[in-house]
Amino acid sequence: MKNVLLKIIQTIFTIYFVIAVFIFIPINNFNFAKENGFVKWIVLGEIVPTLQSSIWPYYVYNSYFSKSISGNDKKYFLETIGALQAINAEFSKQSPSVNDITNYLDAAIQESSKLNMNKIEKNIPGFTESFNSLKECLPELQKAILDKNNDLLNELYPKLTDWDKFTQNNKDKLNELFF
Repeated sequence: MKNVLLKIIQTIFTIYFVIAVFIFIPINNFNFAKENGFVKWIVLGEIVPTLQSSIWPYYVYNSYFSKSISGNDKKYFLETIGALQAINAEFSKQSPSVNDITNYLDAAIQESSKLNMNKIEKNIPGFTESFNSLKECLPELQKAILDKNNDLLNELYPKLTDWDKFTQNNKDKLNELFF
C-alpha cells in the first residue's frame, strides 16, 4: 500500500513538473520578455518566469477564474485615459498646443497597444470592441490635428463619443476594476 501511494505521489509530481517545464516556462519567458523588454528578460528571464512556472496552478486560476487584472494592465489603461484627458484639457484651452496634443496622442497610442484586454472583457462585456474602436481612431485623430483636417475630425467625432458613452454606461464597473 505504501509503495502504491508513493508511486501515485511520484506520478503526480512528475506530471506537475513536466507541465511546468514544457508548457509554462516557455509561456512565462515569452510573457516576461514581452511585458518587461528584452534586456530585463536576459537579466532576470530565467529566475522570475521559472519561479512563476513552479506555481503554475495559481496563474491558471488567476487567468481563468479571478476577476482581478494585472498591475501592468491597470497602468496601461490609466496612462491611456490620462493622456486622453490631457488632450481634452488641451482642446479646452483658448489656444491649444498642437505639439502637446500630438505628444499626448503618441502616449495614448503606445500605452493602449500594450493593454491585454482579455481579462477586462471578462469583467466588462463590450470593452474590447469599444476600446479597439477608440484605439483605431487615435492615429487618424493625430493626422487630422497635424493636417488641420476638420472633415476628418468630424468623421472621428462619433467614434470618440462612442467611447465616452461606453465609459459612462460602465462607469461603476470601470471604477471597480481600475481604481
